[in-house]
Amino acid sequence: KIPKTGNTFIFALNDGIQVRVKGDRLIARPEDRIKKV
Repeated sequence: KIPKTGNTFIFALNDGIQVRVKGDRLIARPEDRIKKV
């Protein structure tokens, strides 16, 4: 497991653009994100 708090994640999109997201902004597990928003 990688702790989300205090980390920054870089995601590469299909068109090559890289997106940085602070771990603090990520909510729960992917399958739970829709339920909690």
